[in-house]
Order: sequence, then structure tokens, then C-alpha cells
Amino acid sequence: MAYMQNMIKIFTLLSVLFFSTACNSEIKDETVVDEPTHNVDSTKITAKDIENIKFTDYALSSLSQTATSNWQKFNELSDKIELLKTGDLSFFRDDKAILVAFLDDLKNEVPVSLKSPSILVRLTVIETVFLKLEGLA
Repeated sequence: MAYMQNMIKIFTLLSVLFFSTACNSEIKDETVVDEPTHNVDSTKITAKDIENIKFTDYALSSLSQTATSNWQKFNELSDKIELLKTGDLSFFRDDKAILVAFLDDLKNEVPVSLKSPSILVRLTVIETVFLKLEGLA
């Protein structure tokens, strides 16, 4: 019988605690406002992204300038790089066939005096980077 009285006291105490905490709680009216979601593609390159890139700009030596002065595609490459530095991605947004043809011509028209494995490897790196930029632009 004492066991039963203790159980009733515990039950009563728990009931009082439950109801007292339930009575003190406020019902909050939370209204969820759906804001328009903007799908931001983090892989897209913008002109602002290019402006924020910190890089070291290298210049050609006078000997290199003489060797590349008659290499028309190299001069066009220099122009494309200068446009890229300003954030103009139009060359990379144009038809991919134009980009591929430009890169093929660049590699095929290397002057004999510059045709070395190190130059050809560098041109392959440029080709890879340009194709990646085209894919992202």
C-alpha cells in the first residue's frame, strides 16, 4: 500500500510539473516567407572573378620578342590574353570550333627557331587551359 501511495505522489508531482511547463509555454506564430531563390552556379566565371585574380605578369625578353614578332598566331594569343585580363570572355563564349582551330593553328605555325619540346609543351598547357575556360565560360 505504501508503494501505491508513493507512485500516486510521483505521478501527481510529474503531472503538476508537466502542466506547469505546458501552461507557461507560448505558442509562437512562425510564418515562413519563401524568398525567391537565386541559383548561383559557382563554376561560372565572371569578369569580376578575373579581376580578383592575383597573378604575376611576365614580359618577353627582347630576343624572344624578335623571335615571335613574325608569328601571327602568337600575337593573336597575346591579344586574347590581354582581353582575358580585362574580363572579356567573348572569345571563350564563341563557337568551340573557332577556339580549337585557333589553338591548332597556333601549334602548327610555330617558327622553326622556336620549335622545341619545351615550347610545344607550353602550347599544350595553353590549349588545355583555354579549353577549360571555354567549358566554364
